[in-house]
Amino acid sequence: MKRIVIVGAGASSLALVATLQLEAKTELDIVVLEQNTKVGRKLLATGNGRANLSHRAISLAHYHGGIDQKIENILLNFDAVAFFKRCGLETKYQQDLLYPRSEQATSVVACLSSFLDHVHVYLDTQVLDYTYQNGYYTIKTTLQDFKADWLVLATGSQAGELSGTQNTMYRLLKEKGYTMVPLSTSLVPLETQKTYPQLKGVRIKGTFTLYDGKRTMRQEKGELLFTEYGLSGIAIMQLSRAVSLSPKELAIEIDLFDDFSETELITLLHQRRTLSPDVFFKGLLPMKLAVLFEKQYAHLSNEALAHLLKHWRWSIKGTRSFKQAQVMAGGLSLKEVNADLESIKEKGLYVIGELLDIDGDCGGYNLHFAFACGYHVGKAILQKELL
Repeated sequence: MKRIVIVGAGASSLALVATLQLEAKTELDIVVLEQNTKVGRKLLATGNGRANLSHRAISLAHYHGGIDQKIENILLNFDAVAFFKRCGLETKYQQDLLYPRSEQATSVVACLSSFLDHVHVYLDTQVLDYTYQNGYYTIKTTLQDFKADWLVLATGSQAGELSGTQNTMYRLLKEKGYTMVPLSTSLVPLETQKTYPQLKGVRIKGTFTLYDGKRTMRQEKGELLFTEYGLSGIAIMQLSRAVSLSPKELAIEIDLFDDFSETELITLLHQRRTLSPDVFFKGLLPMKLAVLFEKQYAHLSNEALAHLLKHWRWSIKGTRSFKQAQVMAGGLSLKEVNADLESIKEKGLYVIGELLDIDGDCGGYNLHFAFACGYHVGKAILQKELL
């Protein structure tokens, strides 16, 4: 019986094990090596514990890195709803976002973990090295050595407080001569040059534009969260990848009234000048924001104030650390793997999930890719097992 060793027990590897168990015609010898003390640790925290599994509109437009045709095929050939139903998990769409019907990530991990019942799982076990000789792999770990016919690397990245993941596999592949795209944070809060700690916790809706000088780099419409160190929220997270990759000093302009033109806003402000100064701002903005504007900008003319409300510029210092990031950009170059995500240098070695140079936008895109990778490689291994 041939053995499959999977390094990592996150979203992509759990989907891989489920696919192998669901599709295999005979019993398989599967070993899972996980350096954390539990499986699916990072998955449990996704979507604020609700697990945004996928998005109704999956397309390459929402992914970044070394995207190519094989990645598009993997993304589009994975039916998340059908897959999870086979795993015993009922799902539902909330607008365009796919969630477990229970709205609990624990349900996702429980259903996927059920396929580990007949798998050899070794927790708190870190892979130190692997070698390929005479048609099989030897995996050296902190526990013992393991032999494998197929080796799947699914260690994810160190993004997130709960990942528990180190850069070991990234460094190991680089040492073995693989092309590795440098890592950087993505989907991460931003630190700003000037901060307003008194605004911490305030959420606003609007349009947010990232600038390199006068050049528009990217624009997002949605929600922003003020923090003691700068800016966060989904819209800001979407802009953060460009900040992380840019060596230049960037800025974000906040449009607090994106449903008004500047001329319309001037008219509105002129109409409100008949109100008392105390009401003027408090009837326009969230309370903490209104207090700030009242103290600092009450002296401005209607024209100047309207321009500020439409173009409130914040200079960006940089991103928060990888511990606050949802994902990491960079990883193994897609040129190093074939259409099955198998290494072009070492037969039987597969790399899946966030270890690859692929990262997606907020909205379930990253989890969709992780699950799709596991499903795709599971099918590929089973086809070769039948040859």
